[in-house]
Amino acid sequence: MKNSIIRNNIFKNIFIAIFWLLVWQAAAWLVNSTVILPSPIETFSTLLQLIIHAEFWKTVFFTLLRICAGFLLAIFIGSVLAVITAKSRFCQQLLSPLLHIIKATPVASFIIITLIWLPNNTIPVWISFLMVLPIIWANVEKGILNINNEFLEMALTFRLTKETIAKNIIIPSVMPYFMAGAVTSMGMAWKAGVAAEVLCTPRLAIGSELNNSRVYLEVPELFAWTAMVIIMSILLENAFVRIMKKAGKKYNAAEVRK
Repeated sequence: MKNSIIRNNIFKNIFIAIFWLLVWQAAAWLVNSTVILPSPIETFSTLLQLIIHAEFWKTVFFTLLRICAGFLLAIFIGSVLAVITAKSRFCQQLLSPLLHIIKATPVASFIIITLIWLPNNTIPVWISFLMVLPIIWANVEKGILNINNEFLEMALTFRLTKETIAKNIIIPSVMPYFMAGAVTSMGMAWKAGVAAEVLCTPRLAIGSELNNSRVYLEVPELFAWTAMVIIMSILLENAFVRIMKKAGKKYNAAEVRK
């Protein structure tokens, strides 16, 4: 039964993909101009020509490195700030304006401001960091505030160690909130990081290649790099979801031990 459902889902996804590729191809025929809208065949042919060069993979690697650096930094700092603001009402009131400012400010504004302050290579890191920080901060804080106090009181009554309480009560309680925030913000970090690269054009960056393709009207390359951004986004999100699910199962299955 399960295998049958999986096969049906695969066939359905293939059908949907083929349908939209045909729509794209039909639109390319109607426009009849590669400069305006290249066909799927032209786009993926150009992508195949790009991927055989080492420079292509260096570009993808450095973009991935910048965005992941910002993402991981935001997870660490966001989690630390969440613990502080969840435990201290004063700190929550003191730091909440910062959270609201980050959430309300357009990404473009942050990119332009950081163009003045920072080297080009560090701007995508900073932008990815800012996109992820408020989501992780808010979600982890909410998870901490929703920990069942009765479980904590029972753990203290049985004199469980702090490590045991953290592993078997606190982390499993916070993990669903953290997972939801991390999975949501992964895609946002990727898109915002690439957008930052388009404007600051660092060396060896997907965003820089997108900008160069636009400037020189190399539209098939522009679509090929965009396709790569989409593919990488899907792969990253799927990989991260799998990691989060494994981490969630690990802590949810843990038994309380003294």
